[in-house]
Amino acid sequence: MWFVTSYERHQFRKGLRYAVELGLELRFGDEGLKLIPAFMEVYDIDDIKAIISALRTGASLEEVRRLCSPPPRLASDATAEADETHYRIAPPPRADT
Repeated sequence: MWFVTSYERHQFRKGLRYAVELGLELRFGDEGLKLIPAFMEVYDIDDIKAIISALRTGASLEEVRRLCSPPPRLASDATAEADETHYRIAPPPRADT
């Protein structure tokens, strides 16, 4: 197994995203382009590859939409997020002059 830098992973993910955007546009036209904001929430490379595979095998727009939608959040995720806000540093006070 070889070492992949974070920059290389970023560039690979960027290329896969471009492929999905192109596939959505070519396969579904304007309706496919409406999925791009939801698709941009997909971060995992394996999930992006699954979307590419679905586009390649002729999945319907609804099937691709389901793959592009983020997974449901667990209640524990919301609790963890609330705990994180407790540790945020407050911005410095503004000096009104």
